[in-house]
Amino acid sequence: MSMSARARGSWWARRARSRPARLVETTSRAFMRTEGLSSALLLLATTLALLWANSPSRAGYDVLRELVCQVQLGPIGFGTTLRDAVNDGLMTIFFLVIGLEIKHELVAGELSGIRRAALPAAAALGGMAAPALIFAALNWGGDGLRGWAIPTATDIAFALGALASVRGGAGSSRRVFLLALAIVDDLGAIVIIALFYGHGFAFGPLIASAGFLALFALVARAGLNAPITAILAAAGAWACFLGSGLHPTLAGVALGLLVPTQAWTPLKRFAAVANRLIALVERARAQGRTTRAEALLGWLETWTVGTEPPLDRLQRSLHGWSSFLVLPLFAFLNAGVAIDGNALSYALQSRVGWGVALGLLVGKPVGVWVGTRLAERLGLAARSEVSEPRNLLGVGMLTGVGFTVALFVTGLAFADDPQNAAAAKIAILAASLVSSIAGVAILSTGRRRSHA
Repeated sequence: MSMSARARGSWWARRARSRPARLVETTSRAFMRTEGLSSALLLLATTLALLWANSPSRAGYDVLRELVCQVQLGPIGFGTTLRDAVNDGLMTIFFLVIGLEIKHELVAGELSGIRRAALPAAAALGGMAAPALIFAALNWGGDGLRGWAIPTATDIAFALGALASVRGGAGSSRRVFLLALAIVDDLGAIVIIALFYGHGFAFGPLIASAGFLALFALVARAGLNAPITAILAAAGAWACFLGSGLHPTLAGVALGLLVPTQAWTPLKRFAAVANRLIALVERARAQGRTTRAEALLGWLETWTVGTEPPLDRLQRSLHGWSSFLVLPLFAFLNAGVAIDGNALSYALQSRVGWGVALGLLVGKPVGVWVGTRLAERLGLAARSEVSEPRNLLGVGMLTGVGFTVALFVTGLAFADDPQNAAAAKIAILAASLVSSIAGVAILSTGRRRSHA
Protein backbone atom coordinates (compact mmCIF):
# COMPACT_ATOMS: atom_id res chain seq x y z
CA MET A 1 0.00 0.00 0.00
CA SER A 2 1.34 3.43 -0.88
CA MET A 3 1.92 6.17 1.67
CA SER A 4 -0.93 8.24 0.25
CA ALA A 5 -3.30 5.27 0.46
CA ARG A 6 -2.31 4.64 4.06
CA ALA A 7 -2.79 8.33 4.81
CA ARG A 8 -6.24 8.27 3.22
CA GLY A 9 -7.10 5.14 5.19
CA SER A 10 -5.90 6.76 8.40
CA TRP A 11 -7.92 9.90 7.62
CA TRP A 12 -11.08 7.87 6.94
CA ALA A 13 -10.53 5.91 10.16
CA ARG A 14 -10.23 9.11 12.17
CA ARG A 15 -13.37 10.45 10.49
CA ALA A 16 -15.26 7.23 11.25
CA ARG A 17 -14.16 7.26 14.90
CA SER A 18 -15.09 10.90 15.38
CA ARG A 19 -18.39 10.68 13.50
CA PRO A 20 -20.56 9.36 16.38
CA ALA A 21 -19.50 12.18 18.69
CA ARG A 22 -20.00 14.80 15.99
CA LEU A 23 -23.35 13.28 15.05
CA VAL A 24 -24.57 13.32 18.65
CA GLU A 25 -23.46 16.93 19.11
CA THR A 26 -25.01 18.06 15.82
CA THR A 27 -28.25 16.17 16.51
CA SER A 28 -28.46 17.61 20.02
CA ARG A 29 -28.02 21.17 18.78
CA ALA A 30 -30.51 20.69 15.94
CA PHE A 31 -33.05 19.09 18.29
CA MET A 32 -32.77 21.91 20.82
CA ARG A 33 -33.04 24.50 18.05
CA THR A 34 -36.18 22.80 16.72
CA GLU A 35 -37.72 22.62 20.18
CA GLY A 36 -36.89 26.28 20.78
CA LEU A 37 -38.58 27.34 17.53
CA SER A 38 -41.52 25.04 18.23
CA SER A 39 -42.06 26.47 21.71
CA ALA A 40 -41.87 30.01 20.29
CA LEU A 41 -44.50 29.13 17.69
CA LEU A 42 -46.65 27.48 20.38
CA LEU A 43 -46.40 30.63 22.47
CA LEU A 44 -47.39 32.77 19.48
CA ALA A 45 -50.40 30.53 18.69
CA THR A 46 -51.49 30.61 22.34
CA THR A 47 -51.16 34.39 22.50
CA LEU A 48 -53.20 34.86 19.33
CA ALA A 49 -55.90 32.51 20.65
CA LEU A 50 -56.11 34.38 23.95
CA LEU A 51 -56.22 37.78 22.24
CA TRP A 52 -58.96 36.69 19.85
CA ALA A 53 -60.96 34.92 22.58
CA ASN A 54 -60.88 38.12 24.68
CA SER A 55 -61.57 40.56 21.86
CA PRO A 56 -64.91 42.04 20.77
CA SER A 57 -64.90 39.55 17.87
CA ARG A 58 -64.80 36.50 20.15
CA ALA A 59 -67.84 35.07 18.34
CA GLY A 60 -65.68 34.62 15.24
CA TYR A 61 -63.21 32.52 17.24
CA ASP A 62 -66.00 30.26 18.47
CA VAL A 63 -67.42 29.94 14.95
CA LEU A 64 -63.98 28.93 13.63
CA ARG A 65 -63.51 26.25 16.29
CA GLU A 66 -66.95 24.80 15.68
CA LEU A 67 -66.68 24.99 11.89
CA VAL A 68 -68.02 21.71 10.48
CA CYS A 69 -65.61 19.75 8.30
CA GLN A 70 -67.25 17.21 6.01
CA VAL A 71 -65.27 14.27 4.64
CA GLN A 72 -66.75 12.12 1.87
CA LEU A 73 -65.08 8.97 0.53
CA GLY A 74 -67.50 7.51 -2.00
CA PRO A 75 -70.59 6.31 -0.11
CA ILE A 76 -68.86 6.79 3.24
CA GLY A 77 -68.96 10.24 4.81
CA PHE A 78 -68.75 11.91 8.18
CA GLY A 79 -68.61 15.39 9.59
CA THR A 80 -66.86 16.88 12.60
CA THR A 81 -65.88 20.28 13.93
CA LEU A 82 -62.50 21.78 13.11
CA ARG A 83 -61.39 21.54 16.74
CA ASP A 84 -62.38 17.86 16.98
CA ALA A 85 -60.68 17.15 13.66
CA VAL A 86 -57.45 18.52 15.07
CA ASN A 87 -57.83 16.99 18.55
CA ASP A 88 -58.87 13.52 17.36
CA GLY A 89 -57.19 13.45 13.95
CA LEU A 90 -54.11 15.61 13.52
CA MET A 91 -52.99 15.07 17.11
CA THR A 92 -52.45 11.43 16.11
CA ILE A 93 -49.31 12.67 14.36
CA PHE A 94 -48.13 14.21 17.64
CA PHE A 95 -48.73 10.95 19.49
CA LEU A 96 -47.03 9.01 16.67
CA VAL A 97 -43.92 11.14 17.18
CA ILE A 98 -44.16 10.46 20.91
CA GLY A 99 -44.38 6.73 20.17
CA LEU A 100 -41.26 6.97 18.00
CA GLU A 101 -39.40 8.87 20.75
CA ILE A 102 -40.42 6.29 23.35
CA LYS A 103 -39.23 3.45 21.07
CA HIS A 104 -35.91 5.19 20.47
CA GLU A 105 -35.29 5.83 24.15
CA LEU A 106 -36.21 2.26 25.08
CA VAL A 107 -33.92 0.73 22.45
CA ALA A 108 -30.91 3.03 22.27
CA GLY A 109 -31.51 6.02 24.55
CA GLU A 110 -31.58 6.88 28.21
CA LEU A 111 -34.24 4.25 28.92
CA SER A 112 -32.41 1.38 27.22
CA GLY A 113 -31.15 -0.18 30.46
CA ILE A 114 -32.65 -0.56 33.91
CA ARG A 115 -29.76 1.27 35.56
CA ARG A 116 -29.87 4.15 33.09
CA ALA A 117 -33.66 4.40 33.13
CA ALA A 118 -34.06 4.22 36.91
CA LEU A 119 -33.33 7.88 37.70
CA PRO A 120 -35.53 9.62 35.08
CA ALA A 121 -38.25 6.97 35.48
CA ALA A 122 -38.38 7.44 39.26
CA ALA A 123 -38.40 11.21 38.83
CA ALA A 124 -41.22 11.00 36.28
CA LEU A 125 -43.33 8.68 38.44
CA GLY A 126 -42.89 10.99 41.43
CA GLY A 127 -43.67 13.96 39.21
CA MET A 128 -46.95 12.33 38.18
CA ALA A 129 -48.04 10.97 41.56
CA ALA A 130 -47.59 14.16 43.59
CA PRO A 131 -49.68 16.47 41.31
CA ALA A 132 -52.42 13.82 41.07
CA LEU A 133 -52.55 13.49 44.87
CA ILE A 134 -52.68 17.27 45.35
CA PHE A 135 -55.48 17.63 42.81
CA ALA A 136 -57.42 14.68 44.26
CA ALA A 137 -57.07 16.01 47.82
CA LEU A 138 -58.53 19.38 46.79
CA ASN A 139 -61.35 17.91 44.67
CA TRP A 140 -62.27 14.77 46.59
CA GLY A 141 -65.99 14.09 46.49
CA GLY A 142 -66.72 16.66 43.77
CA ASP A 143 -67.36 16.51 40.04
CA GLY A 144 -63.97 18.09 39.44
CA LEU A 145 -62.17 14.92 40.54
CA ARG A 146 -62.31 13.53 36.99
CA GLY A 147 -59.65 16.10 36.05
CA TRP A 148 -57.05 14.57 38.40
CA ALA A 149 -54.71 13.70 35.50
CA ILE A 150 -54.52 17.25 34.11
CA PRO A 151 -51.42 18.38 36.08
CA THR A 152 -49.52 15.09 35.69
CA ALA A 153 -48.04 15.68 32.22
CA THR A 154 -45.02 17.70 31.05
CA ASP A 155 -44.93 19.51 27.72
CA ILE A 156 -41.70 18.40 26.00
CA ALA A 157 -41.58 21.23 23.47
CA PHE A 158 -42.09 24.04 25.97
CA ALA A 159 -39.90 22.50 28.68
CA LEU A 160 -36.95 21.82 26.36
CA GLY A 161 -37.49 25.17 24.64
CA ALA A 162 -37.21 26.89 28.02
CA LEU A 163 -34.09 24.86 28.86
CA ALA A 164 -32.57 25.87 25.52
CA SER A 165 -32.69 29.51 26.67
CA VAL A 166 -30.33 28.63 29.53
CA ARG A 167 -26.72 29.04 28.46
CA GLY A 168 -25.20 25.58 28.24
CA GLY A 169 -28.61 23.90 28.35
CA ALA A 170 -28.09 22.05 25.07
CA GLY A 171 -25.95 18.95 25.26
CA SER A 172 -25.89 18.95 29.07
CA SER A 173 -26.91 16.19 31.43
CA ARG A 174 -29.91 18.34 32.38
CA ARG A 175 -31.28 18.16 28.83
CA VAL A 176 -30.81 14.38 28.66
CA PHE A 177 -32.44 13.91 32.07
CA LEU A 178 -35.36 16.22 31.24
CA LEU A 179 -35.94 14.54 27.86
CA ALA A 180 -35.92 11.02 29.35
CA LEU A 181 -38.16 12.15 32.21
CA ALA A 182 -40.61 13.76 29.79
CA ILE A 183 -40.70 10.59 27.66
CA VAL A 184 -41.66 8.47 30.69
CA ASP A 185 -44.12 11.20 31.64
CA ASP A 186 -45.74 11.01 28.20
CA LEU A 187 -45.88 7.22 28.43
CA GLY A 188 -47.72 7.55 31.74
CA ALA A 189 -50.11 10.10 30.22
CA ILE A 190 -50.85 7.69 27.36
CA VAL A 191 -51.68 4.90 29.80
CA ILE A 192 -53.91 7.25 31.81
CA ILE A 193 -55.79 8.41 28.70
CA ALA A 194 -56.28 4.81 27.58
CA LEU A 195 -57.53 3.58 30.98
CA PHE A 196 -59.51 6.51 32.33
CA TYR A 197 -60.62 8.72 29.45
CA GLY A 198 -62.10 6.29 26.96
CA HIS A 199 -65.76 6.20 25.99
CA GLY A 200 -66.88 2.67 26.78
CA PHE A 201 -65.00 -0.25 25.29
CA ALA A 202 -65.64 -2.61 22.36
CA PHE A 203 -63.37 -5.58 21.71
CA GLY A 204 -64.43 -6.10 18.08
CA PRO A 205 -62.88 -2.95 16.58
CA LEU A 206 -59.82 -3.32 18.81
CA ILE A 207 -59.23 -6.84 17.51
CA ALA A 208 -59.70 -5.57 13.95
CA SER A 209 -57.08 -2.90 14.61
CA ALA A 210 -54.53 -5.68 15.19
CA GLY A 211 -54.75 -6.59 11.49
CA PHE A 212 -54.04 -3.03 10.37
CA LEU A 213 -51.22 -2.71 12.89
CA ALA A 214 -49.71 -5.97 11.63
CA LEU A 215 -49.85 -4.69 8.05
CA PHE A 216 -48.18 -1.44 9.08
CA ALA A 217 -45.48 -3.40 10.95
CA LEU A 218 -44.73 -5.44 7.81
CA VAL A 219 -44.40 -2.30 5.68
CA ALA A 220 -42.23 -0.64 8.34
CA ARG A 221 -40.05 -3.76 8.57
CA ALA A 222 -39.45 -3.48 4.82
CA GLY A 223 -38.20 0.07 5.22
CA LEU A 224 -41.49 1.96 4.67
CA ASN A 225 -40.99 1.60 0.91
CA ALA A 226 -44.75 1.35 0.32
CA PRO A 227 -45.97 4.67 1.79
CA ILE A 228 -49.53 4.41 0.45
CA THR A 229 -49.99 1.01 2.08
CA ALA A 230 -48.50 2.33 5.33
CA ILE A 231 -50.87 5.32 5.32
CA LEU A 232 -53.91 3.15 4.62
CA ALA A 233 -52.92 0.71 7.38
CA ALA A 234 -52.42 3.61 9.81
CA ALA A 235 -55.79 5.10 8.85
CA GLY A 236 -57.48 1.73 9.37
CA ALA A 237 -55.89 1.35 12.82
CA TRP A 238 -57.00 4.90 13.74
CA ALA A 239 -60.61 4.15 12.67
CA CYS A 240 -60.64 0.90 14.67
CA PHE A 241 -59.32 2.66 17.79
CA LEU A 242 -62.07 5.24 17.36
CA GLY A 243 -64.69 2.50 17.11
CA SER A 244 -63.27 0.63 20.12
CA GLY A 245 -63.92 3.48 22.54
CA LEU A 246 -60.22 4.22 23.10
CA HIS A 247 -59.11 7.69 22.11
CA PRO A 248 -58.10 7.42 18.43
CA THR A 249 -54.84 9.32 18.91
CA LEU A 250 -53.53 6.32 20.87
CA ALA A 251 -53.28 4.56 17.51
CA GLY A 252 -50.38 6.90 16.79
CA VAL A 253 -48.48 5.62 19.82
CA ALA A 254 -49.09 2.00 18.82
CA LEU A 255 -47.87 2.70 15.29
CA GLY A 256 -44.75 4.46 16.56
CA LEU A 257 -43.81 1.54 18.79
CA LEU A 258 -44.00 -0.84 15.79
CA VAL A 259 -41.44 1.02 13.65
CA PRO A 260 -38.10 -0.84 13.68
CA THR A 261 -34.88 0.81 14.81
CA GLN A 262 -32.64 -1.28 12.53
CA ALA A 263 -31.98 -0.39 8.90
CA TRP A 264 -32.98 -3.05 6.37
CA THR A 265 -29.82 -2.38 4.33
CA PRO A 266 -26.65 -3.31 6.28
CA LEU A 267 -23.81 -0.87 5.62
CA LYS A 268 -21.33 -3.67 4.85
CA ARG A 269 -23.61 -5.09 2.19
CA PHE A 270 -24.51 -1.63 0.86
CA ALA A 271 -20.95 -0.85 -0.17
CA ALA A 272 -20.69 -3.93 -2.36
CA VAL A 273 -24.17 -3.50 -3.87
CA ALA A 274 -23.68 0.23 -4.50
CA ASN A 275 -20.36 -0.33 -6.29
CA ARG A 276 -21.92 -3.02 -8.44
CA LEU A 277 -24.95 -0.84 -9.31
CA ILE A 278 -22.73 2.15 -10.17
CA ALA A 279 -20.68 -0.06 -12.49
CA LEU A 280 -23.86 -1.30 -14.19
CA VAL A 281 -25.14 2.28 -14.55
CA GLU A 282 -21.90 3.33 -16.25
CA ARG A 283 -22.07 0.33 -18.59
CA ALA A 284 -25.73 1.06 -19.47
CA ARG A 285 -24.91 4.70 -20.20
CA ALA A 286 -21.96 3.71 -22.36
CA GLN A 287 -24.28 1.41 -24.33
CA GLY A 288 -26.88 4.15 -24.69
CA ARG A 289 -29.47 2.24 -22.63
CA THR A 290 -30.88 5.26 -20.78
CA THR A 291 -33.99 3.52 -19.48
CA ARG A 292 -31.95 0.75 -17.87
CA ALA A 293 -29.54 3.30 -16.35
CA GLU A 294 -32.44 5.19 -14.77
CA ALA A 295 -33.93 1.97 -13.40
CA LEU A 296 -30.58 1.04 -11.86
CA LEU A 297 -30.30 4.49 -10.31
CA GLY A 298 -33.74 3.95 -8.79
CA TRP A 299 -32.48 0.73 -7.20
CA LEU A 300 -29.40 2.59 -5.94
CA GLU A 301 -31.64 5.22 -4.35
CA THR A 302 -33.76 2.51 -2.69
CA TRP A 303 -30.68 0.82 -1.25
CA THR A 304 -29.29 4.17 -0.08
CA VAL A 305 -32.53 5.11 1.70
CA GLY A 306 -32.53 1.65 3.27
CA THR A 307 -29.32 2.41 5.17
CA GLU A 308 -31.29 4.77 7.44
CA PRO A 309 -33.36 3.06 10.16
CA PRO A 310 -37.11 3.45 9.46
CA LEU A 311 -37.63 4.95 12.92
CA ASP A 312 -35.07 7.69 12.32
CA ARG A 313 -36.45 8.45 8.85
CA LEU A 314 -40.07 8.61 10.00
CA GLN A 315 -39.18 10.69 13.05
CA ARG A 316 -37.21 13.13 10.90
CA SER A 317 -40.06 13.35 8.40
CA LEU A 318 -42.84 13.91 10.95
CA HIS A 319 -41.14 15.96 13.65
CA GLY A 320 -41.42 19.20 11.69
CA TRP A 321 -45.10 18.62 10.87
CA SER A 322 -45.83 17.87 14.52
CA SER A 323 -43.82 20.79 15.92
CA PHE A 324 -44.68 23.49 13.40
CA LEU A 325 -48.21 22.62 12.28
CA VAL A 326 -50.08 20.19 14.53
CA LEU A 327 -49.12 21.57 17.95
CA PRO A 328 -49.53 25.28 17.08
CA LEU A 329 -52.91 24.54 15.46
CA PHE A 330 -53.95 22.53 18.52
CA ALA A 331 -52.86 25.36 20.82
CA PHE A 332 -54.66 27.97 18.73
CA LEU A 333 -57.96 26.05 18.78
CA ASN A 334 -57.81 24.97 22.44
CA ALA A 335 -56.00 27.64 24.44
CA GLY A 336 -58.45 30.44 23.69
CA VAL A 337 -60.35 31.04 26.91
CA ALA A 338 -62.23 34.21 27.84
CA ILE A 339 -60.48 35.62 30.92
CA ASP A 340 -63.08 38.10 32.03
CA GLY A 341 -63.99 39.00 35.60
CA ASN A 342 -66.42 36.12 36.01
CA ALA A 343 -64.09 33.47 34.57
CA LEU A 344 -61.12 34.71 36.59
CA SER A 345 -63.21 34.89 39.77
CA TYR A 346 -64.48 31.35 39.24
CA ALA A 347 -60.96 30.06 38.52
CA LEU A 348 -59.63 31.66 41.72
CA GLN A 349 -62.41 30.06 43.76
CA SER A 350 -62.46 26.77 41.86
CA ARG A 351 -60.93 23.69 43.45
CA VAL A 352 -60.20 22.49 39.92
CA GLY A 353 -58.19 25.62 39.16
CA TRP A 354 -56.23 25.41 42.40
CA GLY A 355 -55.70 21.70 41.96
CA VAL A 356 -54.17 22.22 38.53
CA ALA A 357 -52.07 25.23 39.57
CA LEU A 358 -50.68 23.68 42.76
CA GLY A 359 -50.22 20.34 41.03
CA LEU A 360 -47.99 21.91 38.37
CA LEU A 361 -46.23 24.51 40.51
CA VAL A 362 -45.69 22.46 43.66
CA GLY A 363 -46.51 18.83 42.92
CA LYS A 364 -44.28 18.51 39.88
CA PRO A 365 -40.97 19.75 41.38
CA VAL A 366 -41.64 18.07 44.74
CA GLY A 367 -42.52 14.77 43.08
CA VAL A 368 -39.44 14.89 40.82
CA TRP A 369 -37.24 15.68 43.85
CA VAL A 370 -38.68 12.90 46.02
CA GLY A 371 -38.64 10.34 43.19
CA THR A 372 -35.00 11.10 42.36
CA ARG A 373 -33.82 10.99 45.97
CA LEU A 374 -35.68 7.71 46.62
CA ALA A 375 -34.07 6.08 43.56
CA GLU A 376 -30.63 7.15 44.80
CA ARG A 377 -31.28 6.18 48.42
CA LEU A 378 -32.56 2.72 47.44
CA GLY A 379 -29.54 2.15 45.21
CA LEU A 380 -31.63 1.90 42.04
CA ALA A 381 -29.62 4.65 40.34
CA ALA A 382 -26.23 6.29 40.83
CA ARG A 383 -26.01 9.94 41.80
CA SER A 384 -25.43 12.17 38.75
CA GLU A 385 -24.68 15.79 37.97
CA VAL A 386 -28.39 16.56 37.60
CA SER A 387 -28.93 15.38 41.20
CA GLU A 388 -27.19 18.52 42.47
CA PRO A 389 -29.92 20.42 44.38
CA ARG A 390 -30.06 23.50 42.14
CA ASN A 391 -30.12 21.45 38.93
CA LEU A 392 -32.78 19.11 40.30
CA LEU A 393 -34.96 21.98 41.51
CA GLY A 394 -34.61 23.87 38.21
CA VAL A 395 -35.42 20.83 36.08
CA GLY A 396 -38.26 19.95 38.44
CA MET A 397 -39.78 23.40 37.96
CA LEU A 398 -39.56 22.99 34.16
CA THR A 399 -41.58 19.78 34.40
CA GLY A 400 -44.40 21.99 35.70
CA VAL A 401 -44.87 23.29 32.16
CA GLY A 402 -47.93 21.19 31.34
CA PHE A 403 -49.61 22.89 28.39
CA THR A 404 -50.18 20.55 25.39
CA VAL A 405 -51.05 17.26 27.10
CA ALA A 406 -52.64 19.11 30.03
CA LEU A 407 -54.96 20.97 27.64
CA PHE A 408 -55.62 17.71 25.83
CA VAL A 409 -56.65 15.92 29.05
CA THR A 410 -58.74 18.96 30.06
CA GLY A 411 -60.76 18.55 26.87
CA LEU A 412 -61.34 14.89 27.68
CA ALA A 413 -62.16 15.38 31.36
CA PHE A 414 -64.43 18.42 31.07
CA ALA A 415 -65.90 18.10 27.58
CA ASP A 416 -69.36 18.82 29.00
CA ASP A 417 -68.31 21.22 31.80
CA PRO A 418 -67.21 24.55 30.25
CA GLN A 419 -66.76 26.32 33.60
CA ASN A 420 -64.29 23.83 35.01
CA ALA A 421 -62.63 23.49 31.61
CA ALA A 422 -62.05 27.26 31.53
CA ALA A 423 -60.76 27.25 35.12
CA ALA A 424 -58.35 24.41 34.31
CA LYS A 425 -57.09 26.17 31.17
CA ILE A 426 -56.46 29.42 33.02
CA ALA A 427 -54.55 27.50 35.71
CA ILE A 428 -52.54 25.58 33.09
CA LEU A 429 -51.51 28.78 31.29
CA ALA A 430 -50.60 30.63 34.49
CA ALA A 431 -48.77 27.73 36.14
CA SER A 432 -46.87 26.81 32.96
CA LEU A 433 -45.69 30.41 32.55
CA VAL A 434 -44.55 30.69 36.17
CA SER A 435 -42.90 27.25 36.10
CA SER A 436 -40.91 28.04 32.96
CA ILE A 437 -39.72 31.41 34.30
CA ALA A 438 -38.81 29.93 37.68
CA GLY A 439 -37.00 26.95 36.15
CA VAL A 440 -34.93 29.09 33.79
CA ALA A 441 -34.12 31.56 36.60
CA ILE A 442 -32.94 28.80 38.95
CA LEU A 443 -30.77 27.08 36.34
CA SER A 444 -29.33 30.37 35.05
CA THR A 445 -28.50 31.57 38.56
CA GLY A 446 -26.80 28.29 39.30
CA ARG A 447 -24.64 28.62 36.19
CA ARG A 448 -23.60 32.19 36.99
CA ARG A 449 -22.62 31.26 40.53
CA SER A 450 -20.71 28.19 39.40
CA HIS A 451 -18.63 30.29 37.03
CA ALA A 452 -18.17 33.22 39.39
